[in-house]
Amino acid sequence: MPGLQFNIRLNGLGNRASAHPFDWLAPGQLPVGAAGGTSHYMRQTCKFVRQPLLRIWADPPLPFDLILGADVFWVPELIEPLVFSLSCIMHSKTTILIAHQSRSKHSDDLMIKWFGVYGFNVQTIERGVFGSPIDILRITQRVAGSVTTAVPRAA
Repeated sequence: MPGLQFNIRLNGLGNRASAHPFDWLAPGQLPVGAAGGTSHYMRQTCKFVRQPLLRIWADPPLPFDLILGADVFWVPELIEPLVFSLSCIMHSKTTILIAHQSRSKHSDDLMIKWFGVYGFNVQTIERGVFGSPIDILRITQRVAGSVTTAVPRAA
C-alpha cells in the first residue's frame, strides 16, 4: 500500500484518488454459495462487505468506478467470496483491472465460473506484460449479448 499511496501523491491525485487494502472476508467470513441466495440475503451480506470501508472513509465513495487488484485469484476457496465482495462495491460502469498470473487451471476455471455466475464479463486485454507470465484482465458487468472472452493460461 505505501507504494500505491506514494504514486498517488507523486502524481498529484491525493484529492481524487486513494489506495486501501480490501479484506473480502472481513469482518467475518462470507458464506460460499452466496450466489444461490435470495437478493435480500445478498443485500444483507453486502452490508458486511461494506462495513470495513466505513473505518477508512466517513462517507465511502461506493460504488467505485475503478478497482485494481494483483495476484488475487489463486486459492480456490477464496475466489467466490472475492467475486461476491467485488459485486457489492461496483456499479454498472465500474471497471476492475487485475494483474493475473495463472497458478492452476482449476483456479482459473473457478474465476471464470464465478464471474459468470455474478454477471460479469472477463476480458484479457494484455498477455505477458513485459515478457512475464502476467496477464491483465478487465472485468465489467455483463451487457446483454456479451460473452466472457478471457482464456487464462493453464499452469
